[in-house]
Amino acid sequence: MAGFQIKNYWLLVLLVCFFMLQGCRYSAQYVNRGLEKLQEGDVEGAIADYSRAIKADPDNSIAYYNRGLAKQKMDDLAGAVEDYSRAVEINPKFSKAFHNRGIVRQQMGILDEALADYNKVLELD
Repeated sequence: MAGFQIKNYWLLVLLVCFFMLQGCRYSAQYVNRGLEKLQEGDVEGAIADYSRAIKADPDNSIAYYNRGLAKQKMDDLAGAVEDYSRAVEINPKFSKAFHNRGIVRQQMGILDEALADYNKVLELD
């Protein structure tokens, strides 16, 4: 009976790995489609695709960054800061996300936090 449980355990591990890889693959496809939509001017469609990418892979810092860009274009500055913040939480060396978050914070008048983001960019680059 123990041999059966071990086989089931490894089967479960393989299935989990498979579905995780599938999620990452689908996430990348949604990110690419979001980029196309953003280039075509369909900002809302891009945001929807980036959100799908994040749902497929919640640790996709690129999806958060790109959704932040799209939200910034829509003048959803608070939403953009939130997405850029999540991107740097996932990837603390993501200097572009720090830079863009600094720009948005500056636009919002949060100058001390904007300066901290700009300093982080200098530290990373």
